[in-house]
Amino acid sequence: MSKSVLALTIIALGILGVLSTQGQVGPTKWRDSHVPFRLLAGYKIKSFSGFEGGASGTIWKENGPNIQFGLGMLNKSEADSIPNEQVLWREEQEIGEKHFTFVYTRSKDLITTAEGKVPLVNFHTKIRNQQDLTEVLLMFLTYEPVHGYAVDPSLIISEPQKTKNP
Repeated sequence: MSKSVLALTIIALGILGVLSTQGQVGPTKWRDSHVPFRLLAGYKIKSFSGFEGGASGTIWKENGPNIQFGLGMLNKSEADSIPNEQVLWREEQEIGEKHFTFVYTRSKDLITTAEGKVPLVNFHTKIRNQQDLTEVLLMFLTYEPVHGYAVDPSLIISEPQKTKNP
């Protein structure tokens, strides 16, 4: 491939990337007090901007489960990477345009991946009891990264702004 064809390809991919995100409220561009998951009562969310529009963070409540998540176009399915000998059960479900894969492990971890026409998201949490399982499933199934859900701004813990060294 010639250098000029390679350069044009890189430029075209860059332009397509910019055009595909214009006008969208993506995972790291949540509007004011919107988050991509419907939080149950008592839960808070802390997020960190990631590479190429991705994000990661934690959803938690006092005395409740601590849910780690990571979302973005470059993520891979964590649910598909669990070794079979660790899996107690695995279930899959289509909801709208999203495909969910749930894997529950011998170590009582629930790993969930949602993918489809939305940025892939992985959730990981330790399940201590049936209440934890119910609450995390109710939140996982609401994943909506484009429009999100309105929440009280006090429930969103933003990452601190990093200052550049002179």
